[in-house]
Amino acid sequence: MDGEIRTGRIGGPLLAAGGVGFFLAGALHPQPIGATTFHDAMVTMLSNPRWPAAHWTALVTGVVMAWAVWLLVDGGWVRGSIAALAGARLAILATLFMSVQWAVEIAARGGLDAYAQGQVVPMAMLVEAMQGVGWPALGVGFALLALCVPASAPRWVAILGAVGAVAIGLGGLLTEAFHIPQAGVLFLGGHLLALWMVWAGVRATRARSTIGAVIPRAATEVEVGISS
Repeated sequence: MDGEIRTGRIGGPLLAAGGVGFFLAGALHPQPIGATTFHDAMVTMLSNPRWPAAHWTALVTGVVMAWAVWLLVDGGWVRGSIAALAGARLAILATLFMSVQWAVEIAARGGLDAYAQGQVVPMAMLVEAMQGVGWPALGVGFALLALCVPASAPRWVAILGAVGAVAIGLGGLLTEAFHIPQAGVLFLGGHLLALWMVWAGVRATRARSTIGAVIPRAATEVEVGISS
């Protein structure tokens, strides 16, 4: 029980921080304004000076999110729900995978000139392949968590979080695997997922703090009862 309290107290704040970071990464990410093709959209975004900041924020946030979910699972967050446990495992793996992908995106900016001229840039191709797999996996994992973790947030927040998670999963699949830049608007769903993460993180922190306060008091009452 002590281990559950500790992991909840750490995992909850980390999940909330991950939600804030996820929102900031999305807000910082350049938008392909005016681009009509996938190639033009990528050139526009890679040329934006905010590209490195957005992806460094995403990289750090991804590690925090994976750590938070792992700690909360270890603390019993998904106990009793096979779907929530499956979602947690998928979310951890997908988020770590995407963290590596965000590092590749940072490095891909070095090939901007060659990419803009239509040359084959291996880093850019790797980004497309990794995102085409990583975003859908991350979306499914967090959608399952939002819907299946008992009392993670009010039902309407959980539903919004799941919708946002599915949206970014579809956004990654359609933009990167099928080169439909107009589908990039689906990434706005990340803000809904971030809302759920912050809410769930705060609720998990408060729940563990309450348990931590009750257990010592109960132990003291038992000890007093025995001694008397």
